[in-house]
Order: sequence, then C-alpha cells, then structure tokens
Amino acid sequence: MESKVFSLIKGDIRDLEDVRAACRDVDVVFHLAAATKVAESVRDPRLYHDVNVTGTLNVITSATKSGARRLVFASSAAVYGTPGEVPTPETAPRVPLSPYGASKVAGELFCQTITAHNPTESVLLRFFNVYGPRQLAEGEAGVVCSFLHRALAGEPLVIFGDGHQTRDFIYVDDVVEAMIRSATYQIRDSLPFNIGTGHPVSILELAKEVQRQCLDSSSEIAFEKTRSGDIYHSVAAVERMQHQLQFKAEHNISQGISKTLDQL
Repeated sequence: MESKVFSLIKGDIRDLEDVRAACRDVDVVFHLAAATKVAESVRDPRLYHDVNVTGTLNVITSATKSGARRLVFASSAAVYGTPGEVPTPETAPRVPLSPYGASKVAGELFCQTITAHNPTESVLLRFFNVYGPRQLAEGEAGVVCSFLHRALAGEPLVIFGDGHQTRDFIYVDDVVEAMIRSATYQIRDSLPFNIGTGHPVSILELAKEVQRQCLDSSSEIAFEKTRSGDIYHSVAAVERMQHQLQFKAEHNISQGISKTLDQL
C-alpha cells in the first residue's frame, strides 16, 4: 500500500527477503514485531525462537546491510524475571522466567553484539505494561483492556491473587513519544532503557478505577487463586529514561483509562 506518508509492506518477520524490503532506504528501524504471550511461549518455545530470535536477527542484519543509522528494539520487562530490586534499574540481572523473556534477552544480545561491529547504532527499550486503545484483551499486558471490556459488559473483573500485586502501566501515547526520542538522542553508552512511569499500581486499584470510570457498569470484583509464575511486583526505575531521553510519561492510570475508554 502506498500513500503520501507511508508504504505498507505485508510480510513475515521470519522471511528475510520481506524484512530486507522493509528496511531498504530507511534511516531508523523500529523493531516491534514479536510473539508476546508468556503462557504460549511455555507451550511452544520453538515458535518464540523463530519469531523473536530468528526474526530479530533478520531485522538486525537487514538494518545493518541497508545502512540504517539506528535500530530501536522493543524489549520487555520480562527479561528481569522476578526482580531483586523494585523499582528495577536497567543494571538488574536478566533472569527471565519464560521462553518469551529468554527470547527478548537473546534479541538484546544480538542487537548489542552485531551493531557493535557496524555503523548502525542500536537502542534497547524495555517496555513495562503498555496499554491503550485497540489493544487485544489477552495476557497480563492487556488487563486494562480486559477489565474495561468486562466492565462494559457487566461481567466480573477477575483478579488472580490478593490484588495487591503491582504493575507499571504506561499509556501507548507515552510509549510512542519515548520511541521517537530514542531515535534522535545522542547515544552515550549501550545500556537499555526502561520504558514505564515509575509508579506502581496494584491490580485492585486498577479494578476500582475501571469501576469508577464505567459508571453504568454492574461489574463486581472477583478473586481467584494466584496463577503459577506470576510476578508480584514489577515497577520500572525511570531515572535513565528521564535523564538521557529527556522524557517523562505524561499520563497517569486514570487519564490513560479515560482515553482508552473513549475509543472503545
């Protein structure tokens, strides 16, 4: 598809020729393509290797071969596993708990080691819990969207565990701004960036905020037993993002839910 502002190429990240075509004559490559479901990665690790590792290798080699100035790679807070420090800094050990997290660690290492021998620069962004309009209501990252859809349908908002587990929810518009800045800032070192708000929100607080904003909803909060492998606290340390990218998330959870609700 062609327009005055973009070209759309339909392809598969696992197809090297598709990726090479997409990277041709490009200044900055934003690599967001990935399989992202933790439970699915446990059931089908080969798929996650093919998409997230081999696919990422295709992107890196295509970006470097085309002469792209910079590659921005969308990594994940899943690389930390159960963090020993909360908020978690970028220097924390990478100890993933799932094949999905492991595939993101591999992607980071390929970015760092391959671009170290090429003119193309790499920037690693570790996204925390991104949410916003048009998000699929699947998985932990989609809990905001899931709660909103259930509330609008009058269905219970199901919390696994006691609800006091915390997440760092960041609105999609803020993520886009962080990505734009990551394409233009002056690189000082090879460390990644956490992309989050730095503010913990408990799942129970999230459910109550959804109830508050969905005024006509009859949804109640329901509790089920904790799911195996769930991390209790996940919050980003954001000082590096603020200092080097000169960026701070603008939306708190209330504002982000309001914007998401307006577009459902």
